[in-house]
Amino acid sequence: MKFIKTIRLLLTFYKSFFFFNFLITLVCMGLFLEYGMSIFSVLFWLKLSTLGLTIVFIRSYKNKEFYYYQNLGLSRTFLWASTLSFDFSLYIFLLSGIHIISAPHMISSPYVTYAPHVINGIHMASSPYVTYAPNTVSAVHKLQP
Repeated sequence: MKFIKTIRLLLTFYKSFFFFNFLITLVCMGLFLEYGMSIFSVLFWLKLSTLGLTIVFIRSYKNKEFYYYQNLGLSRTFLWASTLSFDFSLYIFLLSGIHIISAPHMISSPYVTYAPHVINGIHMASSPYVTYAPNTVSAVHKLQP
């Protein structure tokens, strides 16, 4: 019973800044989808800085609400550690999902092959299957009779 009560209190606390943090997560996901791993470090520090701004905002504007949680047995440190670690874990989970979905090398199909024989977009060998060739734009497609 105490566990469920604690979870409900954490969700109530997290609800007060969920929208802002999730909006930042969505923006980061869009940028990560567009630019890939090259922008990950920038997005990592952007997310951490916005979490810091969230702490400053909530501490200054909702300072008296902490007494409510403290009276129910939850300290400020526990509130912040749990909600921010959940938010950051959600962020990393969603970025990992975007990375897995958008990575072309993760395609698992019997009709897709890796083509190290493609040089400057010129196919050095023919294949009846769709060919994944990094750093090229072209692909060989299986012709239908």
